[in-house]
Amino acid sequence: MACARLSADALIEQFEREKSRALGNAGRREAGLYYTPRSIADAVVEIALRHSRVRPKSVLDPCAGAGAFLLAAARADLGGLTGTDLDPQALRVATRALKLCGARATMTVADALRWTPPAAPDLILSNPPYGHVGGSAERAELLRQFPALGGGEIDRYAAFLLRALELVRPGGAVALLIPDTWMFLARAGALRQAVLSQAEVAAIVDLGKPFASAKDTRVHAVVLERKPAPPRLAYVGRGSVARALPTMAPGGEDAPRGAGVIGRDRPDRRAQRSSQPGCSCGHSGTFDRARD
Repeated sequence: MACARLSADALIEQFEREKSRALGNAGRREAGLYYTPRSIADAVVEIALRHSRVRPKSVLDPCAGAGAFLLAAARADLGGLTGTDLDPQALRVATRALKLCGARATMTVADALRWTPPAAPDLILSNPPYGHVGGSAERAELLRQFPALGGGEIDRYAAFLLRALELVRPGGAVALLIPDTWMFLARAGALRQAVLSQAEVAAIVDLGKPFASAKDTRVHAVVLERKPAPPRLAYVGRGSVARALPTMAPGGEDAPRGAGVIGRDRPDRRAQRSSQPGCSCGHSGTFDRARD
């Protein structure tokens, strides 16, 4: 979809600058807000459409903010757009930005961890909040809702990752921009097991450290297909470069170049971790790479 790109993006960027200034560094970190550059939002949408087997007619961003991901979806000619956020002002900005592209979305002021859409979407796109949950009451509520978050600090993005898999339709796809820590932190072992029990991994792409306000935060575009979904090979890359070597698909088929297999641990095998960013599944999953 052709749109007044600069005007729409400038509108979003202006709002995000003003919001960040009002919150201050401490307030932004506490809320876990790291706004998505347009190039990253476009990349996540492209990765989702390229590597998932879903042809979406409905798209939800459960943490829509000022609409960076919804705008990227509109630029990719996706329709049936829906956004939720706790900030009504941000959703008004998102609506205006989409209008500049000739697009529209159904917006709802809601907490996506407790809100359910009228119909499950085909595709969920989002950059959820980062940071740790601090309040004891909120921690207790999230642990009741998502037992896999137990084991230490609760990362906000992890709660939204699990919630997205609940909200998307069976066979639908989830594409999130999340920190790479879900892949290797010991406390995230139960999270990895929960993800692998509910979804097939379509793609994991290392997109570097795009946030000026969080220079040490490396992020992944993670694309999942909610089960029931046929077993599949997972694309693993860094930026636009495939990082995994060809391997064998279940049943003996040759994998396409740049693909890997991600699955739960086998009893006779320890989880493997690649030395390359974006190519490991951590303690509770395996990533199989062909040898040179």
